[in-house]
Amino acid sequence: MGADLHDDVEREERVARVLRRPVRDPLVFPFSGVEARLEPRASGPFVAFAMIGLLVVALAVGSALARQRADVLAPSAMPTATPSSSPAGWQAQLMADARAAAPSTFWPLMPTYVADAVDAQVTTSASCGTSSSPCLEYGFFRGASSDAEFRVLQGPAGCCLDAARPNATRDVEIRSGVSAQYDRVAAQFGGAFLWWVENTARGPVYVAISSPVLSEDELVRIANSTRPVPSDATSAAPTAPPSPDVVATRPFMQVTPAIAPVVVNAVRAAGAIGIVLGGNWTYDGQTGVLWYLPPARPPVAHPAPKGSVVAVERLAPAASGSHVLIAKELAIRDGSAERVIYRTRGDGFYWSGWSPDGKYVALWEIDQFSGSSDMDGRPLVIIDVQTGGRTDLATTLLWGTTAWTAPHTLAYIAGTGREPWDNKTLRLWSAERGSRDVTPSSVAAFGPAWSSDGRLLYFISGPSGQWDPLAAAAGKSVGDRRISVYDASVAAIRSVPNVPGYVAEGVRPSRDGAHLLVLGRQTADATDVRSIPRVDLEVWFTDANGANATALVRFPGYGLNAYGYLTGPSEWTWSE
Repeated sequence: MGADLHDDVEREERVARVLRRPVRDPLVFPFSGVEARLEPRASGPFVAFAMIGLLVVALAVGSALARQRADVLAPSAMPTATPSSSPAGWQAQLMADARAAAPSTFWPLMPTYVADAVDAQVTTSASCGTSSSPCLEYGFFRGASSDAEFRVLQGPAGCCLDAARPNATRDVEIRSGVSAQYDRVAAQFGGAFLWWVENTARGPVYVAISSPVLSEDELVRIANSTRPVPSDATSAAPTAPPSPDVVATRPFMQVTPAIAPVVVNAVRAAGAIGIVLGGNWTYDGQTGVLWYLPPARPPVAHPAPKGSVVAVERLAPAASGSHVLIAKELAIRDGSAERVIYRTRGDGFYWSGWSPDGKYVALWEIDQFSGSSDMDGRPLVIIDVQTGGRTDLATTLLWGTTAWTAPHTLAYIAGTGREPWDNKTLRLWSAERGSRDVTPSSVAAFGPAWSSDGRLLYFISGPSGQWDPLAAAAGKSVGDRRISVYDASVAAIRSVPNVPGYVAEGVRPSRDGAHLLVLGRQTADATDVRSIPRVDLEVWFTDANGANATALVRFPGYGLNAYGYLTGPSEWTWSE
């Protein structure tokens, strides 16, 4: 059975690498609204143009700017070409259409790389933002879909976000000497997007790329490939540049097939929840809105919780000639000075996090870079920031296994292997006391999360043992997983009863200790493996004792995970 599971994971990894597809957003994608949130916390639809509005003293001029703003958000697109019928010829078709539709005020550009075969369409609008000049828009579609996979908008420099928001949101280098600004925006406003100003033979051009389904890395790669459309003297499409480096500073999370969640209840007290489960989802308890966000590129600089120092991952190719960059050294930056406190012994390392007092950092060592090895865990190491001294703990899984509490006590799940119901012991480490076990070998623990005062440690526990899918599906044997609470003041563990018909897969206490955020899995009885139904996962808001559970979000038919390996509330962001 173990070999079969390993083969399944290897096959899933190969498919994922080939497809390179994140979870699709179920919402409709209005690209014309990508600039609707020029300032995410603006109180009115025109606040984002405040910098421009300051220059306007007459109400009539302000109204004119508002009308121009509306043109950006809802341009009257006039198609100049139909989608190419031959995906293989999308570049030549797009180049011809761009030449035909190109405004005289700027030089058109076009992406020379897309991840998959697409159809492309060019549209124009009479005005673009605060400019009276037309803008140009490329839509890239997959098959017969009416929703664009991504879109590229172009206009004369000073037309759009570069005028309304001249200061950088967050610089992302798309090629040597050219940086873009990346905004991770809610899907109902058009999805994540990247924008920059490109210098051409006819002057600077504003370019924005937006998509509800592509990750930041994919948007950067498309931006990196953008090149000026050749003049009429040549019919050759511009050549795509070499593939940019891929930053692999975090492990790849294996997930089951994409399941779009649905909101069950809007609960104001539940606050805002960033759910990482088959994708990145954000739930707003006040409005009951749920949306998908493409994953952002993880940072390589990590400010300490206290003080002014920053931990910096220094990247290098994973192997000679490789386009994959991975962290090889960890440096501490204090002002303008940097000193290296750690160098890898193997292919690299993954960042884990700071201790609350900023005295220690945790990381996972990578002896050999491998997605399959990532699934079975990596050695966890603690580094003393002042001395560079290291403490080797144990091999742990890369999600749901570590939790710090002040000043520098780490709860971690020791045990190799991707099955969280076998060989998983909850331990505590501190510099003063070293490591000590919290759970016995007969118990498999997972997903530790501390209370805000550091007295209670919540985690998921169940009997340790071998995988039995029928028993696991029914919530029996290794599938009998529930919330446990360790009281550090008396070194005692109590169990929280499960909601009838469900077992617990993750837990996290609110800051005030009055509520729990719980990930529950529906149980089901079956007579054979083939008849096991695809059960639901639900996110609940409960009281401190796990009672009075209210379902917030449901992942219908998510199914029983073959490895039981889910990111849960201990890994999520939560405003409460």
